[in-house]
Amino acid sequence: DIREFGKPPVLPFLPDVCNRIEACSKPVVAVIHGAALGGGLEIAMSAHYRLALPGAKLGLPEVSLGLVPGAGGTQRAPRLMGVKAATELMLSGQQIGAKAGLAAGLVDKLEEGTDPVAAGLAYVNELLARGLPPRRTRDLAIADKAAALAELDAIALESVKKTRGLFSPAKIIECVRAAVELPFEQGLKRERELFLECLNSPQRQGLVHAFFAERETAKIPEAKAAEPRALAS
Repeated sequence: DIREFGKPPVLPFLPDVCNRIEACSKPVVAVIHGAALGGGLEIAMSAHYRLALPGAKLGLPEVSLGLVPGAGGTQRAPRLMGVKAATELMLSGQQIGAKAGLAAGLVDKLEEGTDPVAAGLAYVNELLARGLPPRRTRDLAIADKAAALAELDAIALESVKKTRGLFSPAKIIECVRAAVELPFEQGLKRERELFLECLNSPQRQGLVHAFFAERETAKIPEAKAAEPRALAS
């Protein structure tokens, strides 16, 4: 919950939840049928398989709050999507739909139905019939690390021009670099360090304040009935 940022952490600790899901000895399927953004997508990425319904929206928008994904998102997304696609998704803060998620590798299967439980159980039975074991994202290899780092360097150069003065984009790039260069556990540790740097920055405080302030203005009763005055000069 965004309102928890800057306050003492409340159990359960999301990174621990994700790690526990991923470590489960039984196959875990995430059925995404709405918005899986930020921590929601990090939970889905820690599952062993992901099924999306048509209304699914996927994204890691933490950059818009002055943060980096802090529950393994910067380490799991590059393993699922590739370094370039994952970094661009995190730097943009944009959402993608179910079909784009499938094409990107974030989702394993699309289901056209509307009942997420029925769709999920059908997918589970399909996986069991095929004898597929748990497939942990942490164990997926990043192919051609040299090429991945070259892509990351190019993105970093472009990002410096577009995000001048912003704190978290450079930290996202640093997290992805750790995903390429370090073992998974060390990458998680580096992500946590950089997440806390962002969390404690005045820029994060300002961006979160603005996030809530913009939404509060929509609740002002007069805003619905007020007519703008004509401006002639």
